[in-house]
Formats: sequence, structure tokens, C-alpha cells
Amino acid sequence: TPETLPSSAESAPVEQPQVQQPPATQEPEKDNGGGDGGDKGGGGGGGGESKKPKPPVRTAATAVKEVAARSEGRHICYRAYVADQGWQAPVCDGAEAGTVGKNLPIKALNIAVSGTKGVTGNGAHVVEAWLNGSKWESVPDQTDMYLGSTKEAVSPMEGFTLKTVEGTVCPNTHVKDKGWLKQGCTEPGDWRYFGSNMENDRLQLEAVRITV
Repeated sequence: TPETLPSSAESAPVEQPQVQQPPATQEPEKDNGGGDGGDKGGGGGGGGESKKPKPPVRTAATAVKEVAARSEGRHICYRAYVADQGWQAPVCDGAEAGTVGKNLPIKALNIAVSGTKGVTGNGAHVVEAWLNGSKWESVPDQTDMYLGSTKEAVSPMEGFTLKTVEGTVCPNTHVKDKGWLKQGCTEPGDWRYFGSNMENDRLQLEAVRITV
């Protein structure tokens, strides 16, 4: 049963929400075309087969808009960037994102909500802790929020803080060597830390389930 528990975050940063502009590096999918010049005689223009446009990336915001169109109420969708795998497809309303039993850490999370009037959060990393310091990410409903970093040089996530403008948010986190931790919820209008104990454990985050 979800319950509100004391935060285990070490020196959690003071909340200073800033509207997020997701960096291009959050979508690292590469163009396999490789810029090899296409057909022989390159640069001649015309005659060569045009490349088919890539389908748009399906983000958490894409998914939550679809869910909201089918069902009223509060919804949350999210996807994980998993080491050695990249971005997974988004899932919603308590479904599992990440991996279990593969020892693969989550590097970043993409989250979007509907019906809560927005969401605020910050990502904690195994080595760097609060990578963004007090710069919390904050987005309105049906908009992508990114926590963590896909950069190889940055350590995996160990946890995150979340707060919805209206209602509560209830994540369940799976961390290395500990498995699924007990699910907890925020108090209405307040934030809370979810994930590995930052004071003693500093373990990588591997999977999440989130409801609102």
C-alpha cells in the first residue's frame, strides 16, 4: 500500500523550478545514413533516391496525450534511457520502465503528465549527486520533462525528486542489489525523493513504476 515516507535524499536541493528546454542530446538516435554521399556521382542533384523521413520520436508527452484523449482524469507517462540500450518506448500509469535482473542502470528519464497542471523534478546521480544543483525542471501538462543525462561521462541515476502541481505522485523504484523499494507518495503540493538511499547506499536506479 503506498504511503508517505521520510525522504532519504541527502541535502536535497532547494526547489527552484525552471522551465525546461530539452537539449538535443536527449535524443541520441543516430542517422545510419552516415553522410556517405548517397548514389555515385554525388552532388549532381536529382536522379538519386531520396531518403525516407524518419518517423517522429514517440516521447512521454506523445503517449500521455494519447491516453488523455481516451480517458479523463490524471495520467503520467514516462520512458527510460537505459545504458547499452538507449531510449525505451514510453509506458504509462504504473507500467514498468527500465529493466530488472540485467544490471543495466537508468541514465535518464523522460516524464509527462496530464490533469495535474504540471510536474516538477530533479535527478540524482550515483557519483555527481544533484548534477543540476538547485535547477529543478518544471513543465506544464502534456509536455516532456527530462531528468538525468544520456552522456556517457555522467554516472547513472540513483533516484529523483518529483512533485505535481495538483494531486500526488506515487513512484516505485527498483535499485541495484535492493530490488523494488516500498512505494511512496508525495503529499499534495509537496515534493519527495524516490530511489536509492543517498546517505548510505548510492546504488544505481534500474526500473520505475509511477502513478498519479
